[in-house]
Amino acid sequence: DEIFQWLSATVHIVVVDVNEYSPTFLEPSYVKQVDEGRLYDQILRVEATDRDCTAKFGDICKYEILTLDQPFLIDNDGWTAADPTPT
Repeated sequence: DEIFQWLSATVHIVVVDVNEYSPTFLEPSYVKQVDEGRLYDQILRVEATDRDCTAKFGDICKYEILTLDQPFLIDNDGWTAADPTPT
């Protein structure tokens, strides 16, 4: 008999707005399953847009995960990955 254990980690991402319209994510939520013990270069991509900006400046410039002690990284393009050097 095989025993499967399912664990999950929830990452909450908050967008801080600095002008009239709040940035919005293209999807209401993002879910991805990964194999335990495997490092991925990329897990999934989150993406947001901002109606305050023109086409030239409408891209979100930076994504950050502010939660401490969690095993993920996010780059400026919204790609998430497991942190290869967790604390």
